[in-house]
Amino acid sequence: MRGGGLQRKNRGQPAGDRVGDGAGVGLQPVVAPDDDDGPCGGGFGHPETVACALHDEHRHAGAVELLLAACARRRDEREREAEHATWRILRLVTDRRVLFFGDSFIAGTGDPTGLGWVGRVVAASYADGVALTAYVLGVRGQSSVQVAKRWRAEAQPRIDPACDCRAVFSFGTNDGGAAAITPERSVQTLATVLDGAGALGLRTFVVGPPPVGDGQRDDRVAALSESFADVAAARGVPFVSVIEPLRASRSWTSEAAAGDGAHPAAGGYEALARLVLAAGFVGWLR
Repeated sequence: MRGGGLQRKNRGQPAGDRVGDGAGVGLQPVVAPDDDDGPCGGGFGHPETVACALHDEHRHAGAVELLLAACARRRDEREREAEHATWRILRLVTDRRVLFFGDSFIAGTGDPTGLGWVGRVVAASYADGVALTAYVLGVRGQSSVQVAKRWRAEAQPRIDPACDCRAVFSFGTNDGGAAAITPERSVQTLATVLDGAGALGLRTFVVGPPPVGDGQRDDRVAALSESFADVAAARGVPFVSVIEPLRASRSWTSEAAAGDGAHPAAGGYEALARLVLAAGFVGWLR
C-alpha cells in the first residue's frame, strides 16, 4: 500500500523531481531530439545537414564564378572597344598620305641622289617624328592646266577617308613657256585645284614655282608666284615663295647652269627643301 501511495504522490511531479524514493524509481538520461526545423531535416552534424551545407557552399561558389565570368567578359569587351578606338586613332596618325603634284621640280629632275626636294622634306619629317607616305606625282614639262586636268584622277586611288590624306601643289614655271598660258588663267587654275582638293577633304600646301635661269621668264614667274600667294592666303592654305631665294642661291644657279640650264643637282634641291621646311611644312603635317 505504501508503494502505491508513493507512486501516486510522484505521478504529478516533473520528471526532474522524481528522485529515487523507493524501489523501481531511477534517473533516465535526457537525449536532445533531432532538430527537424532545418532545410535538410537533420540536426547539426547530421549527414543530411552536412550534405546540405556542402550543397549550399557549392551553389554559392558557382554563383560567384558566374559573376566573375560576367565581369571578365565585360572587361574584355571594354578592352576590345578601347583597342579598336586606339587602332583607329593610330591609323589616322601613322597612315598619313601626302600627294605631291606638279612638274619636273616635283619629280626632282637633275638630282643624282634621286631625292629631289620632296625626298628631302620627307626625310626631315621622319627625323622630326612625323611619318608619312609620299606620292611623287610630278610630270616633266607640264603646265598648271595640265596638272589640274590629271590630279583628281591620280588622287582618287591614293586617298582614304579613314586616313590623314593631304596634297602639295607646285606648278607654274612652265606656264610662260611653250604652253603660253596667261597669268590670269594660271591663277584661276590654282584656285580651282585648291577648291577641288578642299571638297575632297584634303588639306593642301602650295610651293611657289622656282626659277629656270632665264631672266625674263623668271620675272614673269616671280609675278605669278605673288598672285599664287594671294590665292592660297584667301583659302587659308600655307604658301612658300621660293623663286627669289633660289635666284640668289649659288648652289641652285651654278648647278642648273652646269646641267640642262633649268634643273639643279643635289645642292640646289637641298636649298629648295630648306625653304619648304622653314615655311613650316612639318608643323603643317602634325
